[in-house]
Order: sequence, then C-alpha cells, then structure tokens
Amino acid sequence: RFLPSAAKHLNIAVFNPKSSGFFLRLAHQVLSGRDGANSYPSDVLGLMMKIRDGKLIPEVDDDKGSKQAMAAKCMDNDMICRTLMQFFMDGYDTVSAMTTMCFFFVAHHPEVQDRLINEVDELAGRVGANITGDDVKDLPYMAQVYNETSRLAPFSFTVRRCTKPWKVPGTNAMIPVDMGVVIPIVGLHYDSAHFPEPEKFDPDRFSPENKHNITSGTFLPFGMGPRECIGMKIAQMEAKVLMYQVLRNFRLEPCETT
Repeated sequence: RFLPSAAKHLNIAVFNPKSSGFFLRLAHQVLSGRDGANSYPSDVLGLMMKIRDGKLIPEVDDDKGSKQAMAAKCMDNDMICRTLMQFFMDGYDTVSAMTTMCFFFVAHHPEVQDRLINEVDELAGRVGANITGDDVKDLPYMAQVYNETSRLAPFSFTVRRCTKPWKVPGTNAMIPVDMGVVIPIVGLHYDSAHFPEPEKFDPDRFSPENKHNITSGTFLPFGMGPRECIGMKIAQMEAKVLMYQVLRNFRLEPCETT
C-alpha cells in the first residue's frame, strides 16, 4: 500500500485479488452507468468524473499548479475505480474498530447505556428497524457517545505536509515547505489542559451545553480543515446505525475477559 512500485516488482498483492477484482468490476459498472446518464451527481464520484473530463480543476494557492494539473490528467477511469475501492477498504476496519470501542465503553458504563437505550427506544417507536441517514440526526446522545469514544480511542497520529514556512512559537525551530508533520492525536485528546480528567469516559463533554468549551484543533479524530477525512460523515452514520440496531435488541454487559 505504501510502496506500490516495490509491491508490483515483488508480485505482492495488497488486497486479495478475488476481492479487489469484484470491487473494481462493480466500480466500473457504476461508472459506466453514470457516464451513460451524461450528468455529474453531487457526490465524490461526480467530482472525480468532473476532474477526469476537465470540468473541474483543483484550486491551488501556491506554485504547484502544474503538479495539480498533472494529477487531474491522471484521473482516468481506472484511477477513479481504484479510488472508490480504496474508500470502501479504508472505511471497513476503521468503522468496525470504532464501533467495537463504543460498545466496550457503553458496556462498562451502565448509566450511559441506560440513556442511550432510552434514546434508541424512542426513535425505534417511530421508525422501527428501518432507520435512515436522516433518522440518525435524532440520536444526539449517541453522537456524544461516539465523539467521546473517538477522543479516548482515536488513531494514534496523522501526518500532514507543511504548505508554507512556519516558525514553532516560542522557539527558533522552522518547519520548511513540504516537510512531513506528525500530529499527535492521542496526546491532544489526553491533554488535561483541554479535557479535564482526560481518562474518564464522559459523553457530556460533547453535550450542547459543554461542547463550546472544547478548543478548536484539540479534537481531531478525523483531522480538520480542507484535509479532513473525506469519509467522516459516512463512517459516523454507519457506526451509529449499527449501534442503533444492536441496542434496539440487546443490552451490553462485560464478560470476564472483556
């Protein structure tokens, strides 16, 4: 995945060829159907199709416009389909892992689970098992539980590239353009200066009354700004739908090995 040229020469497959072949064929079928409709839907696939057809050129604010234009030229059908497959693969393990951690914390905090089940039961009384993406918005406490889980069990770090010379405040250290910068997400999320009692599981940190106390840039489970995770909303929706369906039917309890 990180050394594709080396993997190619060594005949190493990152994904199972049978599985990747299935998704690539499916993606090509979807793309072919979109092309036949002669339209650009307002979604990620539509954006990539616009780039492929020269209808959308990424805006840049530096001297790398030529590289961006070159990237646009590389957005052919094969690249689009592989990108769609990557979106699916990237979201598979991450969503399941985060949902598992939500269940772990909920099982160990029965008072949280009681509030969560009450909220789920109220919505279930109206929609039953047929929950939609719009219905998820009616689960505000579940959103708080998800956010607090994301704070306590995030990915350990993320890497971004410096876009302009920047001096680290209070030091003489300069970060040059194009240098990789590691963002210590766990360190931020467990900093008591930003989150009092940082090791405590407290979904009310993200309640409407308290969330304004969270300093911008200190809660980064999906990053922020223009490089924020493109799959954030669908990942959150998938996790909440799964939690809804489980808690609609079961109560979670830790076992001896939990």
